[in-house]
Amino acid sequence: MKKVNGILAPIPTFIDKEGKIDLDANKNVCDSLCETEIGGLYILGTTGEFAYFSLEQRKKLISFLCNDCEFSKPMIMCVQHWNTDKAVELTEYALKNGVKLISALLPIYFPLSDQGIISYFTAIHEVIEEYDSNIPLYVYHIPILPSTAEIKAEIIVKLADSGVINGIKDSVFDYTHAKEILEGVGKGFNFLCGTEPLLVDAFREGSVIDRFDGGVFTGVNILPNTYARLFKAAKEGDKNSFNRIWPYIDELIALWDDGVYYLPHVCKYGMKYLGYDVQDIPCQPLDLINNKKKEQTQRIIDNTKKFWGSHDV
Repeated sequence: MKKVNGILAPIPTFIDKEGKIDLDANKNVCDSLCETEIGGLYILGTTGEFAYFSLEQRKKLISFLCNDCEFSKPMIMCVQHWNTDKAVELTEYALKNGVKLISALLPIYFPLSDQGIISYFTAIHEVIEEYDSNIPLYVYHIPILPSTAEIKAEIIVKLADSGVINGIKDSVFDYTHAKEILEGVGKGFNFLCGTEPLLVDAFREGSVIDRFDGGVFTGVNILPNTYARLFKAAKEGDKNSFNRIWPYIDELIALWDDGVYYLPHVCKYGMKYLGYDVQDIPCQPLDLINNKKKEQTQRIIDNTKKFWGSHDV
């Protein structure tokens, strides 16, 4: 099964002043990002604020992006829902509308047993298998959010070995988790790094960085080429380039160190500052950033432009 490679942008879901999804804004952002050095798009993930949209709202966005848009780079669609039957329903809808890459996040609220985790992903896999066995399923693993279950590396390996999943977006800070997965799965497993600290640790440790196929990071929406070049440097073992680029990304992600609830607005505000025709409105009740954080966002973008000597951030 063909892998997704390179840096992916987890697209924010832009809304208008009435709180409705702005389809044209989402299309235009995706089109513009596809013209950069990134490898693809990741839709309705954490940055996409999926948890704040109804099933019908998400279906509408999926239908629009699949039927009214044509992107030049791969698009992974996240089909998460708290209820397995609803996750299956959303998966079926995505498949029927032409989605070729599926990602699923665990249900949250009640913790799940290992068997519950396996059953959830197996149910989604069976729908995909029946529709088109060539379509991969990715686990979206993000235990850094307090309400999301952590999936042990051995369970990921078990799901991969049984053919239920084909890859993972691993949003962890614990490098050993990623290493255990990569040491246990086959070479065909598609590993996407989900946090910048994990990428840094893998680069510095060195033994499994060659198994990192790509990464999905919120900041890619603001500094797409910067992230793509950092990842390229990591893969090539280019310490000089990596160490020169990293401080700009490190400063960007520090903007939501004091609260991940600021992340959606930082991202949307940064993109608006870059010139995208969007409303920088996060879904309620997520927090708005203050003027100081807006100024910090502007400064980081401007300094990154100076670093590259162009607007090509």
